[in-house]
Amino acid sequence: MKPLLLTLILSSLTASAFAGWDDVYDCEEILNQVTWPNAEIQNWTLSKFTFKSDKARNAIVFPEYDGYFSGKVHEIDEAIFNKDSEKITSAYIYFSNERFIYSRVWSGAAYTKVATCDKILNF
Repeated sequence: MKPLLLTLILSSLTASAFAGWDDVYDCEEILNQVTWPNAEIQNWTLSKFTFKSDKARNAIVFPEYDGYFSGKVHEIDEAIFNKDSEKITSAYIYFSNERFIYSRVWSGAAYTKVATCDKILNF
């Protein structure tokens, strides 16, 4: 009986470590740049941000803060959460294995942000 109880406890702890809906992530940029139409690359100041994979809204939701993603909501196109993989994709965002990538072409320039993220408890 004790081995069964121990197995159940360990499996519940392990399952909670996987990514899932309504998880909150704290991210730190490792790349933040824009490429202009003349091929000039400009590196911008690195920053930190937080987001939530919001199941009710089927979206990646960013809280209000003083930064690029402040208050933005990106609809999720695909979300996979299981013991082998965590992946979220939207029109401009790809998130997998604690790596966040944002890329967008706007007004003739290509904007790219790459960040490493850790799951946290509070939004």
